[in-house]
Amino acid sequence: MKLSHILGVASALILLPTLSQAAPLVLGPATYNGNYYIYAYGDGFSTTTSGPTALTNSANSIDSINHPATAAASLSISPAPFPTVSAAASTSGGFAAVSGALSYQFSIVSLDPYGPAIPVYVPTIVSYKGGASAPSGGNAGATSSFLIAGTNFAESFQVTVGAFPLSLHQINGITQPFAGTSFDEHKIYSMIANSFYHIDLLASATVQTGLGSASAFVDPYIQIDPNFADAAKYQIVLSQGIGNVGSSVPALPLPPALPMFGAGLLTLGAIGYSRRSSRTVG
Repeated sequence: MKLSHILGVASALILLPTLSQAAPLVLGPATYNGNYYIYAYGDGFSTTTSGPTALTNSANSIDSINHPATAAASLSISPAPFPTVSAAASTSGGFAAVSGALSYQFSIVSLDPYGPAIPVYVPTIVSYKGGASAPSGGNAGATSSFLIAGTNFAESFQVTVGAFPLSLHQINGITQPFAGTSFDEHKIYSMIANSFYHIDLLASATVQTGLGSASAFVDPYIQIDPNFADAAKYQIVLSQGIGNVGSSVPALPLPPALPMFGAGLLTLGAIGYSRRSSRTVG
């Protein structure tokens, strides 16, 4: 009897920690929303996508003599290697509108299955960039926005340029305008371990009649503060398919003439070098 009693107590001690393990954290799936519409006097296209996409399309006027016009749009919604959304629209007399959005969840998960029941705050660095470009005061506009929110805070940035420029920073319900057409933040947030947080990204661009172009982008990156003493005890978990590699956001798309101008300079340089070489050999 004594032996069986000892074995029973031992079994209970072994089972107790197992019963106290927290249920595994299940993050919701990432959601995507992308659409564009372009029109150039009779020739137009539109589409809607609900997943990662990289598309480019253009339309040309069916009456190029009386109504010479073109319209083009490009959209990229990519979850990996880091989440990005970018949109661009341009016209020479038509209409183009494009927008894309990506939302996903993440959590700072404790690697200790028997962690304390009290909330643990983990300092977490979130780096995010966004920007928009469009002719000021014209008939083109672009918007770039970033939102991060969780159980203990919410913060967002939004930049709108073009005919109605406005830049807003909102944190925990307090909104303040700021100057500039971009945001570039590297902030440390106190995130509660094993809690849900989410990020929303949006980029859109619109051009109406006449010459014009507009573009926007947004992109974030998350990491646990390496100076946190217990950093090794936690890891970042994101919605399935979402990457979290340190990113380098490309500049806003260049006007089409600039790459051609650069290629022309390289060609002229090569010709000049060839001529100098031939004179040297002669």
